[in-house]
Amino acid sequence: MTRTRLISTLLAAALLALCATVAASDAPRLRIHAVFSGGRADHFAVGEPLLVMAPSKGKVHATHVCWTPAPVDATACGNIATFRAPAHSGRQQIRVTLSDGTTIDQTFAVGPAASKLPVNTGTPAVPMRVTCVTRLYANGYDGHLRDEQAPIAAGQHLAAYYRVPKHPHIIQVVAYRSGNAGFVKDTCLKPVPSRTAIG
Repeated sequence: MTRTRLISTLLAAALLALCATVAASDAPRLRIHAVFSGGRADHFAVGEPLLVMAPSKGKVHATHVCWTPAPVDATACGNIATFRAPAHSGRQQIRVTLSDGTTIDQTFAVGPAASKLPVNTGTPAVPMRVTCVTRLYANGYDGHLRDEQAPIAAGQHLAAYYRVPKHPHIIQVVAYRSGNAGFVKDTCLKPVPSRTAIG
């Protein structure tokens, strides 16, 4: 191979690599952030409820989302509008299907579950297991529980955020199965057995 041909071949390879990089950077990406975290979009933990949003383009919108592995207390695939949480530490893959049939895949790292209730909006929620039927209330930030929602069955899990000031037995939570946020009494809440997997 002549020197000129070799240079031409190397330039062509470099151009192809550059085009691939530009194409990858132009590919649509999901916006994923932790719920009640001030918009934090990284350093996710096991049991931390996440909001997944796909970029909108005209009339094309997200219709379906699948998690691999499946999220806490939920099937692998379902409604994109519902909060879901990683059930295992390691790598989490999310695939969103759009109304035009195209898909967007994204993979990210998941760390072990938090073990202490958050002290600020940037700290991950703590997963808790429910040991008896627990009532969930939409309001209770002032220590007075009201606007009761569907109860949470024993065996399910909750993401715990903080204890209500002056009412330490009331905790703000997100129910993994329903995606509902609210307040509960901590009578039937226990730590999960493992920080690396919730099953």
